[in-house]
Amino acid sequence: MIRMNLKTDSVAMRLVRRGTTQNAFAREVGVTSGFMSQMLSGMRCPGPATRRKIMAAPSMKGFTFDDLFDIEVAA
Repeated sequence: MIRMNLKTDSVAMRLVRRGTTQNAFAREVGVTSGFMSQMLSGMRCPGPATRRKIMAAPSMKGFTFDDLFDIEVAA
């Protein structure tokens, strides 16, 4: 099984540096603030469509896939 987790440290640091809140980022990505909170806490993994939205978000401009996501392979 492969899971792609949001790199919470990278995302959180980027939001702080840009002065963007988690709720504003959730709106930017098009997800609920609750779902964003779960992704940032590691409880939920973003699916392919959500990963694309995160990559396209203006707040994440300049970040690569590897900057934002960890790929975890479980046996």
